[in-house]
Amino acid sequence: MESMLENAERWIPLFQTGLATFSHYYAAAFTEEAVSGEERRSGSGTMYECIYMQGLAETCNIWQYSIMLDLNNPQTRQKALRERLDGGSPLIAVALAEELGISVDTVRRDLIALEQRGLVRRIRGGALPLTRPTPTYAQRAVIPDPNIIPLAERAVLMLPESATVFLDAGTTMNAIAARLPEDFSGLIVTPAPSVALAALNRGVRVHLIGGTLSNGAMATGGFAERAVADFAADMCFLGACGLWPDFGLSAEDALESGVKRVMALASTRVVVVASSVKLERRGRHRVLDLDEIDVLITDALSEDLTSFRNAGVEVLSA
Repeated sequence: MESMLENAERWIPLFQTGLATFSHYYAAAFTEEAVSGEERRSGSGTMYECIYMQGLAETCNIWQYSIMLDLNNPQTRQKALRERLDGGSPLIAVALAEELGISVDTVRRDLIALEQRGLVRRIRGGALPLTRPTPTYAQRAVIPDPNIIPLAERAVLMLPESATVFLDAGTTMNAIAARLPEDFSGLIVTPAPSVALAALNRGVRVHLIGGTLSNGAMATGGFAERAVADFAADMCFLGACGLWPDFGLSAEDALESGVKRVMALASTRVVVVASSVKLERRGRHRVLDLDEIDVLITDALSEDLTSFRNAGVEVLSA
């Protein structure tokens, strides 16, 4: 890690000592002078094997001690935590304490320091990476993420043949609308013009909700929310800016969040369609708690979905 390079003067000498120790014991155990091939074949080289293992153990202890010294430096620990966050991974305080051999309080102090520098967002039990600026809808629409295609194909399998269905805005919803079954005889209701056009191209009846378009190409505002609330839908498909166990479904835009929530409340069944990346993020504005979500369609690994299942969410793999 770069953090260790910055503190090389502290741990490299110990590392070199460990390497020298390992070389010494290896030479004592396995050189031709120490033990002959005949001794190896006869099994009398056991003593030398023990010497070798002792050397290996002592070397590991020296190297482990050098790393521990490095972790005593708060700047080093915090840089290591930042590197993990940069990869999009959440930080769990208890797991980090166990992995690094430090106390949970030490991890918490590091997270507080990082939050004060505006680098993380602390939550109960750990911290999340700050949400990177989301590409505009126009940018995402030009080159859609190929990972949304299996999600969309799995979603359309859930559609009742003659249902009234809300479709959210976004590239995932565009993909769902473009794959609506030809025998679908229900009604698609959406606040997104692009979704409406994609559904219309499939020969489906569409009701487009009006309002002020957000940067996400979604009708928002009081007018849109009232229009949505006048429907009684059988199913609602929602995309996600973030989906976090302790925070639920979230969005980056407050007005979009309001419309999404009203669509969910006006529906008998709520389905969230989210890639694994979205399960590591938390947007600024809560849309729904987990217990308000009926189904999650995702490509995330099964072991990452336990908290959602425990909350009563039906998980479908794409």
